[in-house]
Amino acid sequence: MRGFTLLEMIVALAIISVLTGVAVATLRFDRKEHRLDDLSEAIVQHYRAARDEALLSGSLRRLRLERSQLAVEKRAGIGALDYVADEAMEKMPLDSGAVSIELAPPSPIYCYPNGQTSPFQMLLSLPGEDGKITRRIVGDAMGRITVSTP
Repeated sequence: MRGFTLLEMIVALAIISVLTGVAVATLRFDRKEHRLDDLSEAIVQHYRAARDEALLSGSLRRLRLERSQLAVEKRAGIGALDYVADEAMEKMPLDSGAVSIELAPPSPIYCYPNGQTSPFQMLLSLPGEDGKITRRIVGDAMGRITVSTP
């Protein structure tokens, strides 16, 4: 009679179990990494859209980080010091969940009509199994923006 012995089947199942465990742990980690990458990319796109809107309209825009959203605002009128929501730009919901978002300096990010912006640094972090998973978004005065893994 040909077939597998009980010992061979147990060894095969043990190998499959170990490989499955490694794959699941890797997928779980990658999912958190992708979540931060997606949030970073969404913030960068919103920043670029606000900068473009300031260039096209010829008026100042500012991005304000709130608890659950990134809002773009414009001046209420010529010479006005008050800001109102920019109807042309939707507020970006930050469905961040466990993601911590820190903005330095903590003031709004200004986008000027000449293409320049106020420099800023934003740190996104998410607790992981081996410590924090982080992404750093840095914008300079010339309107350039980069995303990196510190």
